[in-house]
Amino acid sequence: MLPDNPSVFYAVVIVCFVSQPPQNSTKNSPPIISLPETGSPGHPSADITPQSPSQDPTVSRPSFQLPANPCKGSFFQRREIREEKLFCWGYREGDKRRMAGSPITPQNQRSTSLMDNLLGLLRILIKRGVNLAVRDVRSSDPYVVVKMGRQKLKTRVIKKDVNPEWNEDLTLSITDPSLPIKLTVYDHDTFSKDDKMGDAEFDISTYIEALKMNLGEIPSGTIISKVQPGRNNCLAEESTIYWKDGKVVQDICLRLRNVECGEVEIQLQWIDLPGSKGL
Repeated sequence: MLPDNPSVFYAVVIVCFVSQPPQNSTKNSPPIISLPETGSPGHPSADITPQSPSQDPTVSRPSFQLPANPCKGSFFQRREIREEKLFCWGYREGDKRRMAGSPITPQNQRSTSLMDNLLGLLRILIKRGVNLAVRDVRSSDPYVVVKMGRQKLKTRVIKKDVNPEWNEDLTLSITDPSLPIKLTVYDHDTFSKDDKMGDAEFDISTYIEALKMNLGEIPSGTIISKVQPGRNNCLAEESTIYWKDGKVVQDICLRLRNVECGEVEIQLQWIDLPGSKGL
């Protein structure tokens, strides 16, 4: 006779089934759990062979599609999109200036334009410094910087010498001879900013006029022109422009300003460049 409550009957049956020891088992052997047969109705398949993610429909595959908003993408996606935008807007490689709306000038056209405006090259021989200022304990480590417009050149550093001899050539490209040339002497420091040791300016207008003369065949050493020192220049002594070995040369001795003492001796020489505008 079944009890009035069916749940009590099923609970008693389950307890009896679990408590019943398995048949044909030894005393210490573990219980044997038998799996349902494959394909039996109402039971899942007993085949536990692992499936690859491509075969398993429950495994989600990653999506590599770019997001709709580039700012929410990864770093590499944002960088790739930014580079593509820069290319479309006309940025030059290595240049931060945007040229939107203006075509990029080809390299050969820029070179041709530069050669059309170039008059020639000016070679400045930095000979030596005389009685330069002391900026270290007992001496200085001087070097010279030459600037003309946007051009900037410098010599090597000579250690512990207030009367250095550089004998070094610095070459400037001349497009506007009316621009002044500034020469500055610095003391090189390792652990601090380099100290100024004076500066000077000079112009090449008189030298350019001498270059335009039709000198023809004249003896080497012939003096063409002279420039006197005055308040309007930094000359320490008379500057001579003369003919030497088929070329016009000018010797200049500059007295440094904004310093207690010091002079720098230089020499100018013109170089005609083939394909340039010329004088």
